[in-house]
Amino acid sequence: MSSQSGDLWNYLQQMHRQWGSWLQSASGTQTEASRPDGGFPFASFGAVDRFPQEWSRFLPGVFGGGGAESGPIPMDLYETDRDVVVVLELPGLRSAADASLNLTRSELYVRATIPRLDTGSGRMHVTERKAGAVERTISLPVAVRTTGTRARYAAGLLEVRMQKEQRDPTAHRAEVPIQFGRL
Repeated sequence: MSSQSGDLWNYLQQMHRQWGSWLQSASGTQTEASRPDGGFPFASFGAVDRFPQEWSRFLPGVFGGGGAESGPIPMDLYETDRDVVVVLELPGLRSAADASLNLTRSELYVRATIPRLDTGSGRMHVTERKAGAVERTISLPVAVRTTGTRARYAAGLLEVRMQKEQRDPTAHRAEVPIQFGRL
């Protein structure tokens, strides 16, 4: 069984146990789903709310997942001795006006508009690339300073380099300008 199949099966078993517990508490009776060995694969409302997001990992395109405008902006996040660095995949940006960054001590908020491919008079057959408005809020692993942040865009990648907080306890939001050029 593949890792994704195993993840799906574990998720369905968890949903089943939670659903059974909810039914038992609502009706006051024992249900097959409330047994520890499982049964009917549904969950509490929290798990049911996550169902579309979980399924979209296994079946792209279902529940709106995997389409051109869905899902988070792909990224890498790492830290050095002095900085926290986020590299985001944002192809086709033409200027700094196509994206905006806002930063707090604990989160980076990214918003961008990825241009659609102009096919002229051609007819599109497959569209898998993201296009249109995208956004993502990134929780940072350590507190960062809201000043001194640098953002550069080149070759479809936006690199945001934030200085780790040393003794600056201020928690205000700051807009970060984006420079276009080489990373």
